[in-house]
Amino acid sequence: IRHPAIAAQEAPGEGRPDPVASFTLGAQGDFSQQGWDQFIAFAKPALMRLKGFISLEGRTYYVDAASDNCSMALTSKAAPQTNQLVLIGQTFQQHEVEEKFQQCLNSRA
Repeated sequence: IRHPAIAAQEAPGEGRPDPVASFTLGAQGDFSQQGWDQFIAFAKPALMRLKGFISLEGRTYYVDAASDNCSMALTSKAAPQTNQLVLIGQTFQQHEVEEKFQQCLNSRA
């Protein structure tokens, strides 16, 4: 069996997917609904996948999102006020996402 030689191209989008970033965010605290909505609005344009646990207004949720679909379910499987999310997306700058995550976590309506 002969397999074709595959070589990466010089520019993203030419023969390979655009750069994809994946990282974990974690912090203690409690999101307000407004803060969580702001974080999702910030991340959504580049977001491919998000999953994990958030503390939202005193309740812990399991969050699972892909593209425009997002589900949230109450859970008791994570410690109170624990926020831990895995994000996968295109064109993410990790430091900017971490900064926005902290800013939205600490915002109060």
